[in-house]
Amino acid sequence: MVKGFDHVGGHSTCVRYLLRHNAAVDLPDIKAQTPLLIAIQKKYTDCASALIKAGANPNGDPGNRSTPLYIAAQIGYVEGVKLLLAAGADTEVEHRLLGCAPGLPLHISAIYHHFHCYSTLLLNGAEPDLRHICPSVSLSHVLVKHRCPTRFGVLFIEFGGRLWQRDVRGLLATDLPQDAPCKILFQQFLGPSF
Repeated sequence: MVKGFDHVGGHSTCVRYLLRHNAAVDLPDIKAQTPLLIAIQKKYTDCASALIKAGANPNGDPGNRSTPLYIAAQIGYVEGVKLLLAAGADTEVEHRLLGCAPGLPLHISAIYHHFHCYSTLLLNGAEPDLRHICPSVSLSHVLVKHRCPTRFGVLFIEFGGRLWQRDVRGLLATDLPQDAPCKILFQQFLGPSF
């Protein structure tokens, strides 16, 4: 962590002490990692909660392409995902999305098969279909390419994801060469015309 937070080792009592003595809650380190991002990365729930209560930005520093929510989804840290969403973290940070790297919390939770994070994100407003912002970001393709279990595909459909969205090569998710559970589900859902 940064400037006073780097040696607390997850001890929320120390974090609260530093916060009471005016430690900068959002001061990033050289890699633009805020204390909140580090607390989430290390799964220090009490520290993350104390930082949020002290006013930490739940979206992290704009200079870092990863957000605390992205990190929580990547490592399967459901408690962190819930904490950040309750604090108002954005599920799609548009200026980071337009760079299309490293990705979105919803996509990374699917890639690593963290179903509880994936479903929590959808239940809290994550968009399964972002064609209006960045047409090349297709969750249906991610689900097939990374061989996600069918329950990911079912939620994708239930929350309004479009199966007929094409990737940058012009392929539908059902056109991908992978034999994956979601591909079979999508083919069944679309019917014989596709």
